Amino acid sequence: MMIEALGREQPVLIPPVVLDDYDEFCRFARDAALVTYRVEHFNGPFTDHMGRVRRVVFCAVGAMVNGVPMTFKYVFEPSYDASADWDAVVCAVDRAVRTAIADLGAQTDMVRGTVESGVPLGAVLSARI
Repeated sequence: MMIEALGREQPVLIPPVVLDDYDEFCRFARDAALVTYRVEHFNGPFTDHMGRVRRVVFCAVGAMVNGVPMTFKYVFEPSYDASADWDAVVCAVDRAVRTAIADLGAQTDMVRGTVESGVPLGAVLSARI
């Protein structure tokens, strides 16, 4: 995005808007140019469940809000019963996340991966100060 300052345009970094509500994210995602997702798996020093999905991070890129292209982010992490059998928990979470990916993918143009900002880390850090 470009903003005119003192007679010249300068790029302005607008970080992704993190949403807490899945339905609100879906509303923005339907109008976005592209939706990306990144899958995270169960892993740890004593587990070997790399094939089981734990959560997914969705990003709706290019959703227009008042003429400004924005990026919206939502982390889909289903809740589960901690007292249940571990294998049952892993299977239930895996199923819920895969269903969310399939449902959102049917409504939007979606790809697996992330979008690099192209902004150097130093510029991002200085913009937040």
